[in-house]
Amino acid sequence: MRPSFMIDNLRIALRRQKKLIVIFFLTIFLPSMALSIFGIRAIRNERFRQARQVEVEHRRAAVFIETEITSRLEEMGIRLRNLARHPSFSERDYSRMQSLLENDLSTVGLVEEIFLVYQEEDPLFPLLQPLTSRPSPSAAASPAAAASSAVVASAEEDLRGVLAQAEVFEFRLKELESAASLYEQVYSASKDRNVKAQMLNNIGRCFTKLNEPRRALESYEKISEQYPDSVSSYGRPLELMARLQIIRCYQDSGENRRALDTSMTLYQDLLRRHWAVNGAQFQTYSTMVEDIIDDALAGRPNDVSDEESGEQYLRLKALHQERSSRWRVLGELVEEVVPDLRRRLRQLEPSQVPSIRHS
Repeated sequence: MRPSFMIDNLRIALRRQKKLIVIFFLTIFLPSMALSIFGIRAIRNERFRQARQVEVEHRRAAVFIETEITSRLEEMGIRLRNLARHPSFSERDYSRMQSLLENDLSTVGLVEEIFLVYQEEDPLFPLLQPLTSRPSPSAAASPAAAASSAVVASAEEDLRGVLAQAEVFEFRLKELESAASLYEQVYSASKDRNVKAQMLNNIGRCFTKLNEPRRALESYEKISEQYPDSVSSYGRPLELMARLQIIRCYQDSGENRRALDTSMTLYQDLLRRHWAVNGAQFQTYSTMVEDIIDDALAGRPNDVSDEESGEQYLRLKALHQERSSRWRVLGELVEEVVPDLRRRLRQLEPSQVPSIRHS
């Protein structure tokens, strides 16, 4: 069949069905198109209405949340101001301050960290480091304190000479037994707990140099047991330093199991803020203990190869990461926020209770 013939037949058929086509176009096609257009517009309008409704609901929720947060911040501000008026903060009663802060604020979800700032002193973070008593400047400068210092200085004048001689024996002459004996004299005669603990630390150091870990261990254990609150001449916790040396004594004696167990306990105490150390000290000491534990587990002698120690170590390392993260945040706070707080504190009258909000 030729194409021209087919086209002619199609034209004839269209002419015959012209009325039907017009009727179909008017009754079916056009209404369907109109309904489709109106339906699409209705759907678009409904979507727009729903979007506007969601937007309105979100705005309403945002206003509610903003109001709620503002209200809670105001309540927290009042709570902090009332807490700052407690006598323990002006009297530097650190034990009472620690108790108040832990009981009143440590479980408040809105409070992540708490810090205290006194003029010309490093910030204190009681949820990360225990507060320790420090002599107030007024007490140190009082006539009674000056007289007491004079009495102590007079009573221990001779001990300074003995101590100087002991240091000569230890560091210059290398006569360690004689140095340890002189340190023992200062320890027995002194009434100051820090001095006594420092002498025990010096004695332990001499015996460590003499490669006598058993005798050194006695001195370090005495520091840990009898002088846990003592500090070195640089303000470092002597108990922490002594317990590090105890681990070394166990290692030198070949007691690997006890060395590992002691390291784990020390690591745990350090992470649970047993001592008042700052962020840098925390990182230094925790890294030292981690290195000791890593070496003990890597060597895997028969007496330290159990899986329980490895699992405990992983849990402690996770806690270490959490503590390190908090110290990093507080480091930024010290650098960026505390200077502004100090400036604003200096502008307050001495009788004013500081009430500062920093955003």
